Amino acid sequence: MRNILLMVILLPFAALMLMPFFGTKYTLTDSQLYVDSGLSTQTIELADIIHITPTRSMTSAPALSLDRLKIEYRNKEVLISPKDRASFYQEIQARNPKIVIEKK
Repeated sequence: MRNILLMVILLPFAALMLMPFFGTKYTLTDSQLYVDSGLSTQTIELADIIHITPTRSMTSAPALSLDRLKIEYRNKEVLISPKDRASFYQEIQARNPKIVIEKK
């Protein structure tokens, strides 16, 4: 009985911890970047993005790799790790050519 109770308590916690690994995605539309990670979704207006910089920051973020991009917008920032960085640069620059992209 004790093992069942322990499973009932720990299973939802484990599911919440693993959710970002299975539900992290980035979607570009004509005017927005959606950052979906687990239970959280951020909507960033492309017109608000000022700067994109590569980083290896270990800060908690909706990024599954340490090979990340820091996106700065409206006095905020978010770290993401798109699979195809070159394609991401090309797509986001096509939608907003004013974004400064630093490549290392």
